[in-house]
Amino acid sequence: MEQESTVFISDEKENVDSKKSLESSATSWISREASFFWQNFTLTEMAGALGDIGTFLPILVSLAVTSQINISSTLVFAGIFRIVTGFMFKITMPLQPMKSIAAIALVAKLTLPQVVASGFFVSCVVAVLSACQALHFANRLLPLSLVRGIQLGTGLQLITKGVALILASHAFTFTGYAWTDNHLTAVIAFIFTMCFYMSPKNYSALILFGSFGPGMWTMIVPTGSDFAIGIVKAGLGQLPLSILNSVGFYVIAMSKLADDLYPQRKQPVASITAVGVSVGVMNIVGMWFGSMPFCLGSGGLAAQYRFGARTHVSVVILGIVKIVLGLVFGSALLPIFQNFPQSVLGVMLVFAGIEIATCAKDIGGIDESAQSRFVVVLVTGGVASSWANDGVGFVAGVLACFVLFVSELVEKKENVWKGILNYVKTAWKPRN
Repeated sequence: MEQESTVFISDEKENVDSKKSLESSATSWISREASFFWQNFTLTEMAGALGDIGTFLPILVSLAVTSQINISSTLVFAGIFRIVTGFMFKITMPLQPMKSIAAIALVAKLTLPQVVASGFFVSCVVAVLSACQALHFANRLLPLSLVRGIQLGTGLQLITKGVALILASHAFTFTGYAWTDNHLTAVIAFIFTMCFYMSPKNYSALILFGSFGPGMWTMIVPTGSDFAIGIVKAGLGQLPLSILNSVGFYVIAMSKLADDLYPQRKQPVASITAVGVSVGVMNIVGMWFGSMPFCLGSGGLAAQYRFGARTHVSVVILGIVKIVLGLVFGSALLPIFQNFPQSVLGVMLVFAGIEIATCAKDIGGIDESAQSRFVVVLVTGGVASSWANDGVGFVAGVLACFVLFVSELVEKKENVWKGILNYVKTAWKPRN
């Protein structure tokens, strides 16, 4: 009996010690984060957080106006996801709309439940592919030149979209509201942003946004018909793009870009598996409340970094702001967002495109191998930009890689099939 009592007291003491240790760890973590936030809560970080608004705002407004998403829940979940991924990756992690689903939803006039169904389907597939490590083999198999080509293509697409927004503004009209949204505004915004381009403290996005810019929701349960229409019309259309771009090949590019921008951090800064699973889980949760489907893309990372963000402080603060805006103002924000100057958004997109396109600068040289790599970059980037589809650019780049690789084997008079097999075996073997 005495022995049992001793054991009980020992277990109770161990539980108390464990609880104290846990509380001490939590307190220590909060103290470290508070100190970090205090040191990094700067105007530069806040300016950088607004860097990718050029892609977020137009799609948000387009879908909200047609009631295909709930703007309140979209802002709230965007805020939550930004905070979670910020603390998870400890960098200025971007959050962007799944562009293919958004485009198809607008063209096919999908209802809110159908958009929910398509986003849920894509996110489930993406989460499974990422969790089972299927993308790591692709990461080892695909050459760096292909990654750089996709980044170049994405950059050119952002530049093209930015110019299109500028051209869609009020030219040189200065009457009414048009005086804040015309080609002259774009020229001024471009010159202003260029002045800050090489500066370590880039406040341009914050100043531009501040100068020109601006209920409760229920659970959405799609029917079987909604799932059928949403999956066939938008889900299957987004799936190849998600696998190749947003979570598959594109996240390989995003992971590489994060390593490039944060060379002092332990590599990989944002692992492919972590990014893919994050995208899957956050959409599986948010979509049921009418939130816009999100992904994590390198374009947003490049934009936020270019406009000054360096740490997760920027996205966590922006996340808190989005949650407050979504809960307090909700759909009342729509008219304000609609009146934000397209010319200014266009300039911000152009600079985001420049930032990500410049990643291709490390593929070069005068030897034959370097020239082959540069050809792959140009083919991939050029086709992706021309077709406005990274998936098509990826296929073109793979074909270019394959043809050049086979040509090199033939030139060296090596066995083609044996060379290909050895390359695949090398990629299959995990790197230490």
